Amino acid sequence: MTEREAVMRAQDLHREAARAAEGRCAWADVEAAINDAARRGELIATDDGRITTSRMLEIERTTDARLEEGRGAHRAVMTSRQFDSALAKFERSQGFALSDEQRAASKMILTNSDRYQGCQGLAGTGKTTMLKFVREAAEGAGWRVAGHSSGAEQAAVMQKESGIASTTTAAWLLEAERAPIASRDERVLYIMDEASQAGAKQYLNSIIATEKLGGRAVLLGDKFQHQSVEAGRAFARSQSHMPMSTLGVQSIRRQRTSHAQWAVQKILSGDHASAVRGLKTLEVRDRQAALPGTATRQDRREAARADNAKVIQRLAADYVALSPAQRARTLIVTSTNADRQAINQEIRARMAVLGELGKSTDVVTLRKTDLTRAELTRASSYTPGQVVEVQNDYRRAQLARGAQFMVIDTTGDCLRIRDAEGQDRMIDPSAIRLQAYEKGCRALAVGERVRWTENHRCARADRPSEEGLKVRNGSGAVVEQISNDGSRITLRSDASEQIQIDARAGVKLDHTYSMTSYAAQGATVDRVLIHHNTESGAHGDRESYVAITRARDDIAFYTQDSVRAAWQSGIALDKASAHDIFVPDIDPSPSPDRDRQRTRERSPEWCM
Repeated sequence: MTEREAVMRAQDLHREAARAAEGRCAWADVEAAINDAARRGELIATDDGRITTSRMLEIERTTDARLEEGRGAHRAVMTSRQFDSALAKFERSQGFALSDEQRAASKMILTNSDRYQGCQGLAGTGKTTMLKFVREAAEGAGWRVAGHSSGAEQAAVMQKESGIASTTTAAWLLEAERAPIASRDERVLYIMDEASQAGAKQYLNSIIATEKLGGRAVLLGDKFQHQSVEAGRAFARSQSHMPMSTLGVQSIRRQRTSHAQWAVQKILSGDHASAVRGLKTLEVRDRQAALPGTATRQDRREAARADNAKVIQRLAADYVALSPAQRARTLIVTSTNADRQAINQEIRARMAVLGELGKSTDVVTLRKTDLTRAELTRASSYTPGQVVEVQNDYRRAQLARGAQFMVIDTTGDCLRIRDAEGQDRMIDPSAIRLQAYEKGCRALAVGERVRWTENHRCARADRPSEEGLKVRNGSGAVVEQISNDGSRITLRSDASEQIQIDARAGVKLDHTYSMTSYAAQGATVDRVLIHHNTESGAHGDRESYVAITRARDDIAFYTQDSVRAAWQSGIALDKASAHDIFVPDIDPSPSPDRDRQRTRERSPEWCM
């Protein structure tokens, strides 16, 4: 549970502990274990029933301390005079001037000597433009600039738009962990993009890695966007512990119409309800309006669901009415995967009626389950019919990374799995690192655009015997050809590489007509169509911020209840940190009689 949340309620902890016990002990044993952890200082509870852990407090304290110690602890990239010269050269070459905020942020990065600096950048403020200048100036001064981001597609965008060689944060951390001390280099500037999406552990590991490698770090993010799936809100907390620059309202360049600018201004002022009420709105509430005064709550919910189906039909009709060029510059944003799939299906059905879809075939797809790392180590977490993929090479067990198997059943702590040839074997998920997937089915047609949902390798159409082509989570491809029997599909990636997939093997892709607000982060389009189902999804301020700030020109809102949707759009959705509930007079350290044999000691360096 602590993988996802730094603070939990007592009832949630008891429920998850009982579920993890899997019936192997009595409720009294679970209660005793929790009380024992509290006595040892591992769990810290408040009077109102909220609980955090001493480990999370330690992570946050260590992060704060290292950031504070980084003030003035390194070296500047250049002097102020050199900065002025580099800025003038850059602006001449680009044909435009940076905003005052972009200039101030880049000057702080290049002329200050802090090991760590942060940059809070709102959506559409030209962060990558600022980074492009930072790279050119730093390289001109003999420094190297390297970047990493939360996802492969985000890293690729940063590399393309700023010229900074970038990878994922997870890959960068692995490289840093393996790097020899001899590779330490002080003249390297590391850019951590989308830092607000890093959990507390990964955030601290990035700080530790920067120190090990000898360089400096710029932590760049937006505290108003969606936060990390993992526990903590590290970037928001750290802004008071390191020098910060801001790319704020003054630097916003994305919105080009008064309509879009007004909506964004309302969102930034915290008036989410007014922002939503001011959008062009299509509301369908026919079934709800027809309900009698005696209608039950269940009646109202069923009517709202029926109206939502009609909303999706209207949205799909409006989308299909756009020209192909307009669709390419339009983004449909919704809250849940269920609504996303319903929207995609309705759009495809309408395109088929219009004769816009070519030859089609059904493809077996894989969707990652929402299991935590701890749950993935327990056989009881898996269900028959799921697909598991091996995440590392295990020579002794004769399991190769990427190998896929179907779950047949569980026996004690082991899984019985079956390979493509029908051969069964038993494995212990606590000893083999696995990822679990649910199988699905998608119809793909020639000419359709798809989106990869995970980093993996696909066979090259022209060189099928070679190692597969690596595709990035979030990147796209277009279906070019389908074999006569429908078993083989040829696609062309955004990088113009031809890819071939087996329609019967599980592939990690989906349609691109609509996406959730989480997946939409980082996108910029001319038009956004926002679908808001008041009966489903964790709606709130972050979702509204992301959806509305994607658009340059036009924003339309689709819902079955505009009043309720406006209220839901402003609900605060903030992750908690351990220090949010920590009371200073509580000593989180273990009591003197702590049983050290029962508690694994952790390294003070890499945070695992």
